[in-house]
Amino acid sequence: MKTIQLSERELSMIFSMLTPPYSVRDTHTDEFNELRNKVFYALRDAQNDEPVSNRDELPEETGSLLQLRKLIRQRHAEWSDATFGNVGPVGPLKHLSKEALEAADNVIDLSEWADMQFLLWDAQRRAGICDGEITAAMEEKLKVNMARQWPEQKDGEPRLHIKTTP
Repeated sequence: MKTIQLSERELSMIFSMLTPPYSVRDTHTDEFNELRNKVFYALRDAQNDEPVSNRDELPEETGSLLQLRKLIRQRHAEWSDATFGNVGPVGPLKHLSKEALEAADNVIDLSEWADMQFLLWDAQRRAGICDGEITAAMEEKLKVNMARQWPEQKDGEPRLHIKTTP
């Protein structure tokens, strides 16, 4: 079994977040992000868990996980409305592009992935688009993408479909 070494400061940070009164003041620091990544990778290595690329291996969101996701989505919507007011989807979409570039610079930073999810939810809600509409559009777009020709793989670069001339 693989073990990780934690400094006294790292142990103190974890302890302060797990014992009452719960402290989250340190969670927005570079030091905390490094600790979270260290623990995340140690747990992933311990489980021999590689990133999922096979659609049949994706875990299904059911039960309490699905309920928690819905609760977080609802809480985010309430907070976003109270904080940013009655605005349209364009602002969150522009912000999403910024967060996507930040995630590309540090793909293991789960806070960037969370930011992108929040912004996508926010833009979708503010545009008045329900999940069913997105699912139907995804089904159609998948058919279009599957019919397209794609260039050779080049890791770290966007792969735009090959345009055909009419």
